[in-house]
Amino acid sequence: MSIYLLSVVIGIGLLSGPPPPPAEEPPPIIMDRVETIDTGWIIRSEDLDAYTERAMKGDPESALRIALHFSTQFVGDRDASSYWMLIAAENGHPIAQYNVWYEYNRSDSAQLKLRSMYWLRRSAESGNRLAQEQLRALEQIESRSNRPD
Repeated sequence: MSIYLLSVVIGIGLLSGPPPPPAEEPPPIIMDRVETIDTGWIIRSEDLDAYTERAMKGDPESALRIALHFSTQFVGDRDASSYWMLIAAENGHPIAQYNVWYEYNRSDSAQLKLRSMYWLRRSAESGNRLAQEQLRALEQIESRSNRPD
């Protein structure tokens, strides 16, 4: 019986053949066209003054960074975040311009809703593709509503 069991074990080993080759590495993911912004949104207190100075001198990236800093759950100051988002938009940041459009468009204020279109157009003119698509869609809706019946 033990010879039979040994024969079966050897036979199974021979039938299974050599071990398979190691699996090939997956192809690398090409990252050369990925666009991101720094997700280190929390600004150290000792750096906030420098960001503030640059933003107030017209640097859109610094203003956006401050807006994102205040929007985090750790800081959570919505008013400060909105203020700095507007500064970033005024300084020409297309994403900030789009964000201001979005915030104003959701407002209950008719004046802010009206002003929101200014920011959407600015963002679209600055090359923001999402703003360009949104503007086209809104203009199509407006043109349809202005057609005589």
